[in-house]
Amino acid sequence: MKEAVERLYAVFARHRLSARINGCPHCVTDEDQRMLRGSPLRELGEGDLRRFVAKALTTWGGVDDLRHFLPRILDLALPGDGFIDIDTVAAKLDLARWGEWPADERAAVRACFAALWLRTLDREPEERPAVLLLDTLATAFDDLAPFLDTWTERLRNWGSHPRALRQFADTAGTVVATSPTVRHPQVVMWLLDLIPLLETLFKELEDADTGLAESVLDTHDQLVLLRAAVAR
Repeated sequence: MKEAVERLYAVFARHRLSARINGCPHCVTDEDQRMLRGSPLRELGEGDLRRFVAKALTTWGGVDDLRHFLPRILDLALPGDGFIDIDTVAAKLDLARWGEWPADERAAVRACFAALWLRTLDREPEERPAVLLLDTLATAFDDLAPFLDTWTERLRNWGSHPRALRQFADTAGTVVATSPTVRHPQVVMWLLDLIPLLETLFKELEDADTGLAESVLDTHDQLVLLRAAVAR
């Protein structure tokens, strides 16, 4: 992830800090403006940027202003343990129509989210649920296939990535327990398409890991029920 963030800083260095960032006079104070200029970009803290992230593109600053601060914003948001929420950042990127930015900028942003995705798949669901990050990704990305394909490969290589399998069970359970219609349709169809793989995985896990085997079987049965419900 560090490499992806460093690339982001390098690519977005072309966007200089504006002499003044326009903002609603009733919403943005002179002190707010000063906080954005109190330190070099890499040294800005969450307290300096939190209000700007919340107000960017609505009542404070434009797309170029967001692009200037984006490397530091993602630098702070990606770990997921601070006050700058990655969901908000994804929403701001969508509002900024980042998919129309220059190719190198799009690639740098994608690399950061791809790194976050891999890190999430390698964590336990209790630490950072992949199902919630999928909702975030769906806000910023029109196509989730690259992320889902990466997950599929980790499932096929479950021996090296057992947490990705537990994340899958957690995600499937969450989708089934909540209304599937509120989930991204691409995610729902991907889950259902993996039913045959789960049958294969269960056979592989029966003798290797009884706990995971039971989890896979339970997930399989839930998805079969979901498939029947979707087909109605």
